[in-house]
Amino acid sequence: MTTMITIPPQPVEVPPFSGDADGVTGYGDGVRTASATFDDVGSWITGSSKPEGWAGEAAAAYARSTEQPATDANAASMALRKVWQATEDYATALTALKERWTDLGHEREVLVKDRADLVADVNAAKAATPAEVAELKDRARVLDTEIRGFGQDVSTYVDDTTRADAEMLAAFEGASSLAKARSSFAAGGGVDPADLAAAHLIAMRALGATPEQVNGWWDGLTEEQQQALIAAHPDLIGNTNGIPAGARDEANRTLLAQDLAILRLREADGTLTDEETDALVNAEAAEEALANLTGPTAIDPVTGKPVQTQLYIYDPRAFGGDGKVAIAVGDLDTADNVSVQVPGLGTDGSSIGTHAERALNVYGASRWADPNALEVSGEDAATEGGELLADDLDGLRASADDRSHLTLIGHSYGSTTAGHAAHDQPVDVDDIVFLGSPGVGGDTDHADELHVDEGQRATLISRR
Repeated sequence: MTTMITIPPQPVEVPPFSGDADGVTGYGDGVRTASATFDDVGSWITGSSKPEGWAGEAAAAYARSTEQPATDANAASMALRKVWQATEDYATALTALKERWTDLGHEREVLVKDRADLVADVNAAKAATPAEVAELKDRARVLDTEIRGFGQDVSTYVDDTTRADAEMLAAFEGASSLAKARSSFAAGGGVDPADLAAAHLIAMRALGATPEQVNGWWDGLTEEQQQALIAAHPDLIGNTNGIPAGARDEANRTLLAQDLAILRLREADGTLTDEETDALVNAEAAEEALANLTGPTAIDPVTGKPVQTQLYIYDPRAFGGDGKVAIAVGDLDTADNVSVQVPGLGTDGSSIGTHAERALNVYGASRWADPNALEVSGEDAATEGGELLADDLDGLRASADDRSHLTLIGHSYGSTTAGHAAHDQPVDVDDIVFLGSPGVGGDTDHADELHVDEGQRATLISRR
């Protein structure tokens, strides 16, 4: 008697995966910078291109002549912003699709082995009992069901990949010509919603809104509104306390890219002023520091993955050209423990690389003891610096999801700045450490006056 056992077909092949989520994100960052630049052009044409005090028919004629260029710049900005937002969605989709592709590949390997084992067992069953034959048939039926289900999963995966590609292409199509950008802008009423939200934030700041109030306002915006503000008004979002660190990082990286592009062009054509030279030095220092924090030495010692960095503060023109830059190693929005380093006298924006390296060292050491620690390097000084530092610390407190353990570290003259912040404001920190301190500053005579709970103070003063 011959018994037929139907062997299911080989599982379908999983198509190769060729997407690069990181590459898409990097491309999107460039698009966002271009969008911000067009937005700046539109604003300049509308409000700054006409000489102050110019009036009369000639001025009116000039205003009429600039209406269309301003509208076109704003339309281009909006079109590119939609492309950037699409790249964000596409990068997220690619990350998820790659995980599915990997899982499907592993699943196929298992199915191929199970099928090979079934074929071998069937070929070996020359004198199988009825029970053994029944078992082989059951295995074949189950395997056939699994292979068919796998084929459906692959088909769904291919459909989702095609859909993600099509949505990205549709976004490109919407920005493929000025006519299409104009049409889309007009369909939205010719108004950039980011401008309305920005005006609201400017008014809040003018009225003295606290970082907590700013953070509550930000959380009330939709993700699309938040992205629009980052793209259209990075200068406003990047250094406003209460805005989450992740959003500030995106905005400040946009500002950094704009500065590097514009200032390098002026350097190349010989039109760079002394003030712009200082700004370029600081911008390039920030660029180099961020690049160094993405190199082979910037690896999390626990996870083995690259460390996350955030350009938390970026103003290369602050303090008369000395600049103000802060880089976080880790995620300020989610960290359980945060340390803030205030460096000493002579520090300016061009030295951010040194302090970023120190931040990385502290991060690496602390990760062995606690999986959620990071450091921020900043450039402030003395009494005025203490006030600014206190504002930054308030911003950290307001924008974090949960209350993190916040440690303030002052080195050299930076300890004087930290001392003023703790004594004069005061600041809401858990620990304060002074290293190589020339004096805490102000009228501080005892640690009690720093408003830190007893037992949480670590005052280390060394002679240099």
